[in-house]
Amino acid sequence: SGVFTIVLQPWTRPLLPAAVEALQRFVIGASWGATRSIVAPIDPPPARTAVAWPHAGPLLRLSAGLDDPALLIADLDRAFAVLRGAPAGSTTDCATSERPGDPR
Repeated sequence: SGVFTIVLQPWTRPLLPAAVEALQRFVIGASWGATRSIVAPIDPPPARTAVAWPHAGPLLRLSAGLDDPALLIADLDRAFAVLRGAPAGSTTDCATSERPGDPR
């Protein structure tokens, strides 16, 4: 198992609830290091006092449990498809790049 965080782009914010609901293997929770796969959406990003937080978008904190890795990857693909607003396999990267056509 492993714990990791994904920093999302600000434009994903209104899509985040639906993306989390699309997850079937990752359940909403706050207990890390267990055998279950857990997701914790965080928005707004945490306040930092020592160093300013450099990102404007929401976070997904994930703990991968003992599920089959292929099933976890498929689950994340479903959630990212919701965030992209496109079918799985689209090349739009909602975690690190701007959305095509975004007027910013």
